[in-house]
Amino acid sequence: MKDKKIVLLVLFALSNLSVHGAQDPIELKVSAAKRGLLLGSITLVKHLRFNVDKGQYISNLVNNYDVVVPDVEMKPGHIWRPRNIYNFTDVDWLLGATPDTMG
Repeated sequence: MKDKKIVLLVLFALSNLSVHGAQDPIELKVSAAKRGLLLGSITLVKHLRFNVDKGQYISNLVNNYDVVVPDVEMKPGHIWRPRNIYNFTDVDWLLGATPDTMG
């Protein structure tokens, strides 16, 4: 349980780092892999969808993290806009869904 708390603390600290400081990673992913842990980060899906910095942010996520979790895209305020109408567009995009693959 203590290891999980440490990993969550590290993830919280990493989520508050600016992308500019993350250009030279400190190899946390490698260190975590040696211990059998997955390293992850939260992100705003819009930063991925609209390629905010010409791919550097996406490259940083791919190179340094095993798991990416949407920040606000799964919260009720983002999904449930008008009553009884749900919008999973951002999460579907993150998971690779297309209009042809969705029910």
